[in-house]
Amino acid sequence: MGQWWTCRLSGEVGRVEPCAVRNGHAQYALFRDEEGKVRALRDECAHRRAPISLGRITRDCHLQCPYHGWEYRGSDGACQRIPNLGADEKVPRAYRVPTYAVAEQDGFVHIWDEADKKTAEAIPDLSLPSLGSDDADRNLVAFPRLSLAALLLDAPGAVIRVKGVRILNDHLIGDPIVGPEGIRIDFAASWAGTAKRAQTDYPFLFRVEANRIGNRVRLQLLDAMRSPVAAAVLGLTPVKRDYTSLVWRATVRADLGTRITIRPRNTIQAQLAADAGERGSLLLLREIETG
Repeated sequence: MGQWWTCRLSGEVGRVEPCAVRNGHAQYALFRDEEGKVRALRDECAHRRAPISLGRITRDCHLQCPYHGWEYRGSDGACQRIPNLGADEKVPRAYRVPTYAVAEQDGFVHIWDEADKKTAEAIPDLSLPSLGSDDADRNLVAFPRLSLAALLLDAPGAVIRVKGVRILNDHLIGDPIVGPEGIRIDFAASWAGTAKRAQTDYPFLFRVEANRIGNRVRLQLLDAMRSPVAAAVLGLTPVKRDYTSLVWRATVRADLGTRITIRPRNTIQAQLAADAGERGSLLLLREIETG
């Protein structure tokens, strides 16, 4: 069954240079065509299998292979030009590379991982509330993709840094909720400067929501009235067995200035990960197994 993978920020894909994307063993070349649409081609020339993401975008907005200059159209992957053909020779119709459905929404670029575009489902909603102060980036994390999604559910503070706020990984608010869309777990959170002591009321709730296969995660820092103070959405794509590409957007309430920021850590907090339970990870694996 195909899936949408949130692989890049919209601003990373342009008309000047192609963009290489890896999802496990699959490799794609992204670029914008003459209409400004993002196109995804298999990153493999039909001639000698050279990675076309190392090539260039021509004036006609075709993707040109760096090896022998074959040019491909983004809409259907058909080869449009072969430099060493004579003026009276036509490019055979069979010369083409597979293309994949692409969706650009909520500031992200999503790729459908099946070559049959007709199987593509509805585009995932990764919109953020309008809070005023926005941020976005992409990280390469030395952690397997599924394990990273599970850790976000078990101990989000090991993966996410909320400046000015301490996420209490060992203090759940209520029970985990499993629904048709995925899993939701709420954690208590407090101002970073407060002493670590038992409390009956916490100023914040930190909510983690992962979809059923754990490749998209939504985070929210909510105040006592359950209004969003900060929020982030993350797309998780496996690059290699032990590496994950994490593309994210975040927003913080404008009146807080720089007092609070929310973003993924550059490195996983090993001790917090070691201390984590398996509340969310077990639920996530169960969801994947039951489909």
